[in-house]
Amino acid sequence: MSLPLASTFATVLLVLSLFPTICTGAQPPDTTSDWSSVSQRASGRSVVVRLDQKISGQKKVRGVVERVDDAGLIIRSDRSGQVRLPREAIRGIVVYPSERRRRYRGKIIGAAAGAVLLGVLFRDEDFDAQAKAVFIGVGAGLGLLAGWAADRERRKEFVYKRP
Repeated sequence: MSLPLASTFATVLLVLSLFPTICTGAQPPDTTSDWSSVSQRASGRSVVVRLDQKISGQKKVRGVVERVDDAGLIIRSDRSGQVRLPREAIRGIVVYPSERRRRYRGKIIGAAAGAVLLGVLFRDEDFDAQAKAVFIGVGAGLGLLAGWAADRERRKEFVYKRP
């Protein structure tokens, strides 16, 4: 028994649109206002520091955290070398993992899942091989986008957010 084409297509779109939410667990980011956690979770790691533009004159700084103390932190940036950022100028700190090998994992899984899902859903329909290949390609493309979105959200680790 096969589903009508319109309802099958709507089901596929619904599942693929929910894919990033399912992968990330639909939980809010782990934000904290505890400065003591910054030294434990960010030291030596690649970070993006969001700044209060009125105080520092910049929106954000990217680099590797070298030292954290009660007054602020020191970052080694590719653009400006070693930068001292006062704690009152810091609005938030996001840590990014340095694992390059997992870079494409979500995209590959999403593309495969989308291709298989549309391939399975349309296997019994009266389409020729070319039309089925197009459906599989569309499923892979939608899955790839869902995997990209899931990877993008999962990569971030919010370490600090000013209260």
